[in-house]
Amino acid sequence: MKNVKSFLKEPLSITGFSFCYYQQVNLQEEIKRHIYKQLYVKPSESTSSSTTVKISYHAWIRWNECIGPAIGWDELKRLCGQLALLPKRIQLFQNYGLIDEDICFLYTLCDDTVEITTFYGRLCLYPELTRLLKDEEVLSKDNQISFSPSILKRQTAPIVPVEMITYESDDGMYQLEKYQVMTQHGTVKSIFFLLNITTKTVISFDTKHLHLSMLSKVTLYVLWVMGYEKLVVDHMNVYYSKKQHADLRLACKV
Repeated sequence: MKNVKSFLKEPLSITGFSFCYYQQVNLQEEIKRHIYKQLYVKPSESTSSSTTVKISYHAWIRWNECIGPAIGWDELKRLCGQLALLPKRIQLFQNYGLIDEDICFLYTLCDDTVEITTFYGRLCLYPELTRLLKDEEVLSKDNQISFSPSILKRQTAPIVPVEMITYESDDGMYQLEKYQVMTQHGTVKSIFFLLNITTKTVISFDTKHLHLSMLSKVTLYVLWVMGYEKLVVDHMNVYYSKKQHADLRLACKV
């Protein structure tokens, strides 16, 4: 099957991450909302380009008091470290920072390391924060905002993919993200979301089933190097020309 790769097209550039430390399972609709929101994140004064994020002990305590859901210190450090690798997830402003344009924190910056010193709350739970964030004097004081355990338990931790590949082709930039999804029947399956960063469009497909529309040869190349050879072969057998079908079957036998 190695010859199948000759039918595919290599991206102009490709980078990727595999997140094996902090994994979560979300509903497919939650992931869709998250992805579409990320496509339209407005540029901040500075989107963190640091891959090193530290979490103070006090910040962890404050997370469990005003952010939620409850999480262990080591788990929170892993989560924030992975968010730092993802585009536009952590945004740094002059006096504060935001995760997913919602979770507010204060930080210090030393060289290329961001240390989150405390969390202030979620803008969705405490809209007044939007005004307070503009007041340096207020931000300099200890924040006592907290919520009941029942409210914090209903919150969702920042969604993180299992895998993410960013690549460039002749027609633009793409992001291929793999998530663990909870189905309506309570089972867990893997689903890919393909983001076209240029056109701001998204398609999704199950790794075990053929997609409803044709995937480009560049995307199929990315899936191939990720180890989804059978998916690529099945897809090409369905969507590409008869001549390519014959050549592909021959290549699979080699």
